[in-house]
Amino acid sequence: MRISDIFGLNKSQYELDFVDIIPSRDLPLFLDPYLISKMDFPLARDAYKTLQNYFQYLLDLLRNEEIRQAEELFSYLGETNELCLGLSEGTPAGKGMGPTDAENIFASLMESEAYVTGLMEDIEDFRIFVPNVDKDKVSDMTANIIKKHLIKYTQRQCALWDIPLQEGVISGHFWNPATRQWEIEYTNMLVHNEKKIILVPKKFVSYSKAYSSDVYFNHFVLNFYQNKHLKQQSSLVKYRKDKTPYVTKKSIKKDLPKPNKEWLADFTLRHPKVFEQFKAETIKREQRVGNEDLSNDDLTSITSYLVDRLDSIPVGRKHANDYHKMVVGILELLFY
Repeated sequence: MRISDIFGLNKSQYELDFVDIIPSRDLPLFLDPYLISKMDFPLARDAYKTLQNYFQYLLDLLRNEEIRQAEELFSYLGETNELCLGLSEGTPAGKGMGPTDAENIFASLMESEAYVTGLMEDIEDFRIFVPNVDKDKVSDMTANIIKKHLIKYTQRQCALWDIPLQEGVISGHFWNPATRQWEIEYTNMLVHNEKKIILVPKKFVSYSKAYSSDVYFNHFVLNFYQNKHLKQQSSLVKYRKDKTPYVTKKSIKKDLPKPNKEWLADFTLRHPKVFEQFKAETIKREQRVGNEDLSNDDLTSITSYLVDRLDSIPVGRKHANDYHKMVVGILELLFY
């Protein structure tokens, strides 16, 4: 059952600002920091400022060779099962960041020149340049850092839809940009079957397919080498029947060393404009999920129902709350 069913909201995904999760299993969606960075509304701006605050502080510690403190800072980036997002099979548990994963990723980061050279500017760049980091782990890292923002968002959504919260629940660690420390607090949280649940805005999640090392290599790095070989008229250049020259990506792959993330970092240091182009164009490719991706509900049927339901609500103060909730849902459908 989805959250909307559990708490009797009688709302479709089209009418809800948050991802209508199924607490018993993970949805294959991911918090996308790159997507968040390009959004211009208060929650997104505040969340990304917190991400940047953490990441820049981590890099400062590493560059100042305060390794022990940096490692401790990194150790809090475990998996956040409260979101019910990611790649877990069955009950949300874990293909994301466990304690061992955090240790291994930190070790990989220490072996990489990406942070020393200033190549890594944003937390999403972990996925491009640091071995053993992909969308699931970046999503978990993001969730931990901005957890306080997401808890406050959950509290607001629960107030809006009259979903009961449990008082005095331990929040789990979150990053406080003011103190530059991991903190924990007791607060009001959404709890179902003794499981804490944190809601996530639909705008914050994607399938995270575009901002990846594979896309960077196959669609930007290889394109760079195609143009280079054409300009140099190298031995990899072939000709079509109309004498048009071309170079296949397959031939370039054979000509290059087998790429890994360290190789990508080295390439990027030598050709930074290629990475700049990748970052600039990725936002056009990386799209937030649509309601149709999250639900099998038929939009035509939903709109017809909403029109009929709106017309059926009696006038008067007694029914004002029902009318307000109906209008909120309709506005969400219209403007998402």
